[in-house]
Amino acid sequence: MPDRYPIPAGLGRSEFNEKNSVFTGTAGPAATGEEAEAFIKKVAAEFVGANHNAWAYLIGFGPLATCACHNDGEPGGTAGPPALAALQLSGLGDVVVVVTRYFGGIKLGTGGLARAYGRAAREAVAATPRGERVAMVNLSITLDYHFHDTVRRLLEPNEARLEHTDYGAEVRFFVVIPVDRLEGFTAAVREATWGRAILGARSPGL
Repeated sequence: MPDRYPIPAGLGRSEFNEKNSVFTGTAGPAATGEEAEAFIKKVAAEFVGANHNAWAYLIGFGPLATCACHNDGEPGGTAGPPALAALQLSGLGDVVVVVTRYFGGIKLGTGGLARAYGRAAREAVAATPRGERVAMVNLSITLDYHFHDTVRRLLEPNEARLEHTDYGAEVRFFVVIPVDRLEGFTAAVREATWGRAILGARSPGL
């Protein structure tokens, strides 16, 4: 799993009419399968009178991502898989989409259904604002008071966030920093403190 990858930062929605059937795509963030399932249930409850609420989700990013999809009563392969393909081509991770269909009385055929469900998913994802998921690590830095200001000035340029400071015989900073900035930051701290700072990293996570 990469240390950083793009994710939805909110909801996106699309809607269009295809031969009297109304297709509505709703996309949003989901960091776990449970969150994706809750999102799907919420959208289905919003469109409780719809004929179908097909869905797909992608948890994680890249080839190791966990994915699932469902046709919700549409012919096999015509709804969930095209929606999932749209997610896999979106460049996003931790994303879920529900495509709602109100049947208009005219059959679209399997090809027409697949195109419509894929389009609804793509357009919903395209309308979704984007953010970034960043793997973080907790870091403690113990140092002499003489280096307090110098090390504090290194935090912001390295995207490090100061969580807490202990003032005792020495100063101890507790910071959270992106995993991909850790090596450069620790090298800078050691250089700034003449190698006298004590650093301890723990608990990486997203």
